[in-house]
Amino acid sequence: MMRLHWVATGGTIAGLSVQANGDGASGPWAYAAAQVPVEQLLQGMPDVLSAADWSAEQVYSIGSQDLTPSHMIKLRTSVVQALANPEVQGIIVSHGTDTAEDNLWFLHQTLSPAQLRVPVVCVAAMYPMDHPLSDGQTNALAAVNHIQRLGQSNHPASNNDCSRLGLCVHGQFIPAPLVHKRSTLGGEAFVCKGYSADDQQALLKDLLLAHPGGTFAHFNQTRFLRANVAVLYCTPNAGLAAQLSALLSSPVQSLIVAAPGHGNIPEVCIELLSSALNKGVRVVRASRAEEGGVGTGGEFDLFESYKAKGLYAEAGDLTLPKLVIQEMLNLSQ
Repeated sequence: MMRLHWVATGGTIAGLSVQANGDGASGPWAYAAAQVPVEQLLQGMPDVLSAADWSAEQVYSIGSQDLTPSHMIKLRTSVVQALANPEVQGIIVSHGTDTAEDNLWFLHQTLSPAQLRVPVVCVAAMYPMDHPLSDGQTNALAAVNHIQRLGQSNHPASNNDCSRLGLCVHGQFIPAPLVHKRSTLGGEAFVCKGYSADDQQALLKDLLLAHPGGTFAHFNQTRFLRANVAVLYCTPNAGLAAQLSALLSSPVQSLIVAAPGHGNIPEVCIELLSSALNKGVRVVRASRAEEGGVGTGGEFDLFESYKAKGLYAEAGDLTLPKLVIQEMLNLSQ
């Protein structure tokens, strides 16, 4: 049997159903996350329990909507310690689906290929463990099988290989850079619709070229915890300028502007953003659209002169959750 280590953080996978409206009926959303400690969680998955020789720890227990930078540091510390144990042949992290993308991108950027000597696979569930449609054990078994396959192939890690870090959900493995919760529907939450396997490999290759694994393996944890990154989500409303002004009145270090279309910043924001740049606030132009990214040049060169100072950047094709983590790591240098 393989020696595997389980790091538990809570989430729906460790949730339990609750009665709704006092009438004894429960529905798919009537549950409380992070109710089951890791030992009980493993006992409730007999097929998973019997598939490996387990050690386990409960690093924290939250619904992942409550994830903070401090939680992310705690998880990374536990994972690094487990990776340093020569007896451990693989690590499973149980996590909530809401912010699995955020935490996995953080791990992708802060764990070097040399550190990932064995796979680190997050598992999640869209239904609590006592729900009739419970998917936790299926996803955990997929994670165990993925780790076993990698162990049998003795596949070495590299900057351009994400087979050692990712998420098992819907019974499949998704490399960390491609993890994105696209839907709140149970069986479709992480489905990349409209993309073939070749398309997804091309997306992964592009992301890895722009953001190779372990880029921030030596980041400053104190600066990361203090990083203040704000997001302005641009919509056609009368209060947009007031919203931007309120954000800039706080001690923000970096401002992500999620603008319509190809990052087309509304005219009402230009003067305020110019003022912020002059005061040393970093501005990152992003798009509200989830795919396609933000280009440079032509009509988009509003603040080009600030690039040399490191105060202005285009987001490329990172999703907003990944981009926020990326900016926090940029500020940690």
